Amino acid sequence: MSLADTHTANDFDLVSHLVVSGAHCIGCLARKSEIPADLLMAWVRHMEDEWGDPMIDTDRCSACRATATVYALRIP
Repeated sequence: MSLADTHTANDFDLVSHLVVSGAHCIGCLARKSEIPADLLMAWVRHMEDEWGDPMIDTDRCSACRATATVYALRIP
C-alpha cells in the first residue's frame, strides 16, 4: 500500500500548511494534525522528495517552544 492509498489529499494539505506555517516538532505536528507520528514521517519524506528541499532541522518548536528536531519548509 502506498502513501497515497493510506492518506487523503486533505492530510497532505494539512501537513503542508503546518510545515509552512512554522517549525514544529513531531509531537506537535501529530497533535495538531491528528495524524500518528509514523505516518507524519512518511508525509515529511514524501514532501521532501516532491519539493526537493530539506525540511528537518534542530530548532525551537513554534508550538511547544522545546528545542528539538523540527520539521518546516522555509519559503523565501
